[in-house]
Amino acid sequence: MVENLEKPIGVSYKNSPSMSKRTAIRMKKSSRFSILLYSVLSTLLAIANPLLTYFANGLQTQNLYTGLMMTKGQIPYSDVFATGGFLYYVTIALSYLLGSSIWLLIVQFIAYYVSGIYFYKLVYYVAQSEIVSIGMTLIFYIMNIVLGFGGMYPIQWALPFMLISLWFLIKFCVDNIVDEAFIFYGILAAFSLFIDPQTLIFWLCSFVLLTATNIKQKQSLRGFYQFLCVVFGMILIAYTVGYFMFNLQIISSYIDKAIFYPFTYFARTNHSFLLSLAIQIVVLLGSGCLFGLWDFIQNRKKASYQIGLNFIACIFIIYAIMAIFSRDFNLYHFLPALPFGLLLTSNKITILYQKVIDRRSHRRQYFSGKSLIVDLFVKKTYYLPLLLVSLSIGLLVYNTYQNVTLSKERRDISHYLTTKIDRDGKIYVWDKVASIYSHTRLKSASQFVLPHINTAQKNNEKILKDELLQHGAKYFILNKNEKLPNELKSDIKKHYQEVPLSNITHFVLYRFK
Repeated sequence: MVENLEKPIGVSYKNSPSMSKRTAIRMKKSSRFSILLYSVLSTLLAIANPLLTYFANGLQTQNLYTGLMMTKGQIPYSDVFATGGFLYYVTIALSYLLGSSIWLLIVQFIAYYVSGIYFYKLVYYVAQSEIVSIGMTLIFYIMNIVLGFGGMYPIQWALPFMLISLWFLIKFCVDNIVDEAFIFYGILAAFSLFIDPQTLIFWLCSFVLLTATNIKQKQSLRGFYQFLCVVFGMILIAYTVGYFMFNLQIISSYIDKAIFYPFTYFARTNHSFLLSLAIQIVVLLGSGCLFGLWDFIQNRKKASYQIGLNFIACIFIIYAIMAIFSRDFNLYHFLPALPFGLLLTSNKITILYQKVIDRRSHRRQYFSGKSLIVDLFVKKTYYLPLLLVSLSIGLLVYNTYQNVTLSKERRDISHYLTTKIDRDGKIYVWDKVASIYSHTRLKSASQFVLPHINTAQKNNEKILKDELLQHGAKYFILNKNEKLPNELKSDIKKHYQEVPLSNITHFVLYRFK
């Protein structure tokens, strides 16, 4: 039987029985099992799995190293330049205290599963179709793997809190939710902000949405009370987390590096601006999200396309702009925008699916269920998702080939360093990944663990050079394929001497004289 397709997300439908039914979603066991299966498969591909460490990129290895060094007394934001949330690094540190990063697979699984459940609910609210919902959820998981292979990104752990909150907002606009429930909303906000400060965009847009809704309904006083409930909920978490951050004396550093820096300087690396721009535009087109945004722009004046989709489109556009100007070849920058873009696209896919169903009795169908939705998604986006998948696989193969080729040398160098330096000694590794740091568990001589991450800003680049010129590193490890600034070349030649190591051809090891 064909599902009845009602109007997409619109303005407030509060006290409307028909709209209240839309939020009373009972998932089929088959859909829950599918989401469970997708979550398990996605989790098994996480780089916390020791079998997949070769696939980790620079940011993933740096994040794991930052959490590891918390167990050694090095603090993010003060000792290590970090842009993730405090709770994110604490979680990684706890996994190492338990003995291995493999414990992070549990966290990653929970994040994937909860995100999948609530993404399904959000799509179902738009489509009122089981097939469209589970089909778009499958696409959501595929795109998560394509853009963020290996997982362990802060935004992936914060996403469940964002999607639960988005579902909360929909229920607020449709049902009579008690105002005190906004305490829970504030708790969700605090958790997500302490996992990934990038979610601040979502919460600011949410505040605008709630304010606009209450003003339109002439409920300003009630809106103020809801705001107080949100603040109270946030305080419950922020006070506890803030207590530890205050004792560590990192509150000002956290605000500067984790909150202000990502929103005031989008570039993350020094890669070619034009080439990185081209890659990120391919990501935007290949994700299929632009298809939904274009449909939204064309139909936004319709009565059913107002506050709800305006809100989602606004968040998507902001995150997409940040990704496009990231000046990086990696694809994970688009992860924050992904769920919002796919929600916009699901609105159009629903209409297309209805047309296909209406023609089913007149034309033989070669696809059904989830495969039909995926087929519609790929064809209506001009097969650009296949281009994105090809790009992702190409980059993954290239990076993996480099890591596998160099991994033995990195381990040999790590073994040598552990026999020559005590636990308080410092090194610096001019490399693409932080594997040598993690293997040796030694501290970095600079707060910028890797030379090409977060050093696109001239001031940060200067800080990196100044810290290295202070000669805090007892050993300096140089990847021959990575370009070293001339001033550092001259300084190393003057103050360091090369240590010959057998079977090491891609690296040069220097010891301080």
